[in-house]
Amino acid sequence: APTEDEICTVLAQVGKKEGYTRCEGLEKRIAKESYRNLRRALLMFEAVHAQNDQVTEKTLIPPPDWEALIAQVADEILAERSPARILQVRAKLYDLLTHCIPASTILKTLTFKLIPKIDDALKTEIIKWSAFYEHRIQMGTKYIFHLEAFVAKVMRIVESHLMGMDFDD
Repeated sequence: APTEDEICTVLAQVGKKEGYTRCEGLEKRIAKESYRNLRRALLMFEAVHAQNDQVTEKTLIPPPDWEALIAQVADEILAERSPARILQVRAKLYDLLTHCIPASTILKTLTFKLIPKIDDALKTEIIKWSAFYEHRIQMGTKYIFHLEAFVAKVMRIVESHLMGMDFDD
């Protein structure tokens, strides 16, 4: 993976070719928030300039659409725990899969979006089941089944916790 400095250099070159005003602080933030992923950095750079005429060091960097959708899925999972909600979430997960977002990336991102929003007592359990379904995704072919099963498991764990019941499997 390229270093953050190398990403900044590439962003500066692309910005120059596109005719954008240079903003080193923003380039550094994008390099940092891209986690040294050049493709992600370029997409973030493009999104910032597409949404803003003037950019500064403090310009908001929008998350990729798929990441925003996963954040929405995480909120929906925690807001309502019902079979109808599982179907709604399944449709969004299927949409992500059809847009070539890998199932393992969806699961990992969903887990990271859920963790800050749940009680500390549930975090290890959610991570355990995330790892379990990640393994299933790696071994299987019907990714949507494993993602949906993870969503149902998270809903059950959260509901059990709210009802004061213990989860044992």
